[in-house]
Amino acid sequence: MKTTGLYRFHNAEKVIIAILMMMRYKIRLYTLPPILKNILVPYPWLLFNIYNVKQVCKYLDTYKEVLHIKPQAILVDVGVTRYWRKPRDKLPVDYDDDFWNKFWNAVDFMKSVYRESGVPYEIVIPDYPDDYSKHWGCRHALFLEECSNAVTNIDRTIENVVYIVSQDRKVRWLLSIQGYEEDPLSLEYATHELLQLREYLRIEKCRLAVGNICTSRKAERQTACIQVVRKYVDNFHVFGLSLSGFRKSVRLLEGCSWDSMAWNAARYPNLGMVQDTEQKLEYFMAFLAQVYHIMRRELVSN
Repeated sequence: MKTTGLYRFHNAEKVIIAILMMMRYKIRLYTLPPILKNILVPYPWLLFNIYNVKQVCKYLDTYKEVLHIKPQAILVDVGVTRYWRKPRDKLPVDYDDDFWNKFWNAVDFMKSVYRESGVPYEIVIPDYPDDYSKHWGCRHALFLEECSNAVTNIDRTIENVVYIVSQDRKVRWLLSIQGYEEDPLSLEYATHELLQLREYLRIEKCRLAVGNICTSRKAERQTACIQVVRKYVDNFHVFGLSLSGFRKSVRLLEGCSWDSMAWNAARYPNLGMVQDTEQKLEYFMAFLAQVYHIMRRELVSN
């Protein structure tokens, strides 16, 4: 505790216990803790995206210098929010060349990081979400019309999987199970298709991820979507799960993972928006303390 500098924070013990509990129950939360000069959370599962992936080296160097350890795993997201969360009249038809350049540069960068560090990583294959209807002003804005038939966001996502894997089979890809906004049943088709495709492409080590609940704050709906996937898959990921959703679905997530950067927002009374790095660390630790209380109540006490 002294090495990390966390003794200054009242939530420090709960944070360390939360990490140990996640290891015990094999429920991995990918996120990105802030780094202060002399204060560092020894967090094992780091979340980056193709826009900030160069920060990986900063974190690996700091972990090595201060803690003399490596993180357990890295997840690189593609940041679809930045690309697709905008009014419908400003939506692009598809990912453009600039995006693909960033994406493949990030892939090459992570390959080099792995060769030097040995830290395992996963990279999300770009998908087509359906859960930004509040920004689009309509539903299904990413559907396409071809020969009078609708090509859904699910179809487009599966096509991307085929294309990306054909370009590089050696990367540990994360395959997004896309569906319709907050529609659990739509995940049935996508899950079956991706499981068959994964076997056909011989990429069984690549995991699947629930991708249609990132913007939802309805815990029951999030849990229903997770239940659908859990019927067919033992080890999967969940994008953007809320704390209330985590509380309701935590027993379904043993052996799985989820991600969240929700701590980086004004979630706590009287704290306001995040300003400086030390305040960010307070928010982060408060968030992990809530994860600790949820796991203790739902997994340990029951």
